[in-house]
Amino acid sequence: MLLNNLPAELLSKILGFLDKEDLVNICQVCKQLRKICLDDLVWRSLGEPLANFRPNHFRQLRKLFHGRQESISSKNSLKEACRIAHNWQSHKPYDCTVQKFRQKLLPWLCFSGNALFFSHLNSIISSRTGSRFRNGIDFKHRRYYRGHKSDVVRFAVTDSQIISGGCDRQILVWNKDSCDLYQQIPLEGIVTSLDACNSTIVTGIRERGISVFRKNEHGFVSSYHYPMKDIVWTLAVDTNNRYFTAGSSCCLDKQPLKVFDVERGDIVNVCGKDYPYGAGVLALHYQDPRTFLSCGYDCSLNCWDLRGSCRVPSISFPDEDQSFYYSLDSDHDNFIACGLCRFGQIKFWDKRHPSRNLQSFFVGNVGRLDNSSPVYSLKVTATHLYAALSQSLQTLDFTHNLCYRPDR
Repeated sequence: MLLNNLPAELLSKILGFLDKEDLVNICQVCKQLRKICLDDLVWRSLGEPLANFRPNHFRQLRKLFHGRQESISSKNSLKEACRIAHNWQSHKPYDCTVQKFRQKLLPWLCFSGNALFFSHLNSIISSRTGSRFRNGIDFKHRRYYRGHKSDVVRFAVTDSQIISGGCDRQILVWNKDSCDLYQQIPLEGIVTSLDACNSTIVTGIRERGISVFRKNEHGFVSSYHYPMKDIVWTLAVDTNNRYFTAGSSCCLDKQPLKVFDVERGDIVNVCGKDYPYGAGVLALHYQDPRTFLSCGYDCSLNCWDLRGSCRVPSISFPDEDQSFYYSLDSDHDNFIACGLCRFGQIKFWDKRHPSRNLQSFFVGNVGRLDNSSPVYSLKVTATHLYAALSQSLQTLDFTHNLCYRPDR
């Protein structure tokens, strides 16, 4: 009996036992086998061990307009998802500078839907992203959010609003779709950190502590203030909007990582112990309502689980180079991307293998002597990584047939 005479369901089951190299060879035999090799059942088991494997992203690409049925091609199958996930793990990406800054800045990035938001001086700029645009970002059609008198320090993007804090001692709230300024909130100090959800703004104010604003029918109004001994460098609200985590500089207070209740303002958990002087927290990221990541001057990346004891992290990723992490992002599963403090260095980690990073590389103009910038902020999608340096905005494309990086 010929192999081609077997039912397609049985062939898909048989092909599911092969590795990716054999499947690629079988795709070249005939059109019928190539079509069967694009089936999700064949590639699902091969993609699960890979980092940043996002099958849902490629399933959404199959939905066509005008009522037509879904169709599978080489660009939206799980085969393509496996190929790109393998690029994230073992290949060097295509690095491109999409925006240059004349002076050195501390830019900040946010991602919402298919739009990338980044701060530039006293304004916020948004651009559409996707593989159909050159270098993964559309700079022909931009939106500008203006109103600050000084540089934007931090901002957050909600479902319908853009909320930012700046050096001009005020918080501004814009409508995300129309770019209209909705509200101005004066503060008593310079904003050092900020995060927000649809109904709550949490901000760190220099030499003042943490201020929380709640939304009513008239806009955002002050709810309560929590004094802090140290500067609050970073804040993060969990995905259920019940708790928020604050990371401070660890100078006067030896416990820089605290978890607060959003409604009451009480401390519900203190994470870590025996912090050395100055081991402040620089970045936080919630993966789910009970798990978050932290990094900072202690030169390690930590994963905390609020369901158990937080005296020690559930997973720790030590850095062999003793360089502290400045920013981080993840796929809300196992893949973690971290930006380091110098030379535009980025490292990838897998929570299932914390003993060694997946790969490490440098972005930007590495050969220039003045390229000593930290990666101030970064955002990860299924196909691209966007990194903000002091004088440029970089995009890393993982969709091409990239060069293999040999083991170090």
